[in-house]
Amino acid sequence: MQYHDLKAHLLSRYDAVGRQSGFRAETEAEHAVWKRATVETLRALTGLDYAPGMQTPPARLAETATFPGYTREKLLIETAPGVIMPTYRLVPEGLRAGERRPIVIAPHGHGSHGKDAVAGNLRNAAIAATV
Repeated sequence: MQYHDLKAHLLSRYDAVGRQSGFRAETEAEHAVWKRATVETLRALTGLDYAPGMQTPPARLAETATFPGYTREKLLIETAPGVIMPTYRLVPEGLRAGERRPIVIAPHGHGSHGKDAVAGNLRNAAIAATV
């Protein structure tokens, strides 16, 4: 499985737009038009226009593992076109349909193996050593 490469993603977005937003204004009015258009373009290129009001993306179940007391499900969510974010959902044993229980959110980590360590994904020796 290949995960998102941020640099490649941003470069591909840049290649699609090129230098269309180059500054060529000669008057204040032209500058104001350019500025408005450039801000909109930057929001689109960086993805800032994507999040507000966005629908919950559908998740694809990639794998399931059963452990004493819970099941771990690896879910893949497309957070932006072509950007896949792996997540884990830990489902307690005995959870009934419609039953509500508290949740824990484990954001990704940089160097601490974040969600993998919290979710008990110990296939990697480096992760297992940190748990």
